[in-house]
Amino acid sequence: MRKLAIGILVTVAACTAGNPAEGPSSNREGTPSSATGEPLPMRSLLQEYNTGLRDSVRQVITDGESLALVWAQAHEGRGEVPAVPSVDFTTEMVIVAALGTRNSGGYPITIDSVVASGTALHVYVRKTSPGPTCGTTGALTEPASIVAVPRSTASVVFDEIDQRSDCG
Repeated sequence: MRKLAIGILVTVAACTAGNPAEGPSSNREGTPSSATGEPLPMRSLLQEYNTGLRDSVRQVITDGESLALVWAQAHEGRGEVPAVPSVDFTTEMVIVAALGTRNSGGYPITIDSVVASGTALHVYVRKTSPGPTCGTTGALTEPASIVAVPRSTASVVFDEIDQRSDCG
């Protein structure tokens, strides 16, 4: 009986552990469970597959001029550039995560959360790649995520979470 109970516990633990290649597990708010501290409120400014941000970027923006440059680049080649989102840089800052050019669709990048922890802000960036059974477009994509969060003088640490889609 004891062997059966241990076997059940091992099976349950294996089924709930998740795939280690996917990075830390996440709670319901999208914050990895390894994070300590308080998640900051976020406001999404851009979440797109097709941008003009052709290089991988992790950036913190603290002024309007820098935001205008990144905003124009993100919309490059897409016709008229939408107005730059309103950001009060006395109380907010902007975080950019761009994946860079990919040879197909199915590669979203998302800023899951920003967590204040001690003297640092941890920005949890989720990069997803398509699994072998996923259908994707053959077009080039440049995924990016841009969010506004409360301004902070803490150092910013980008924590990458790699994940593979299971489309099967």
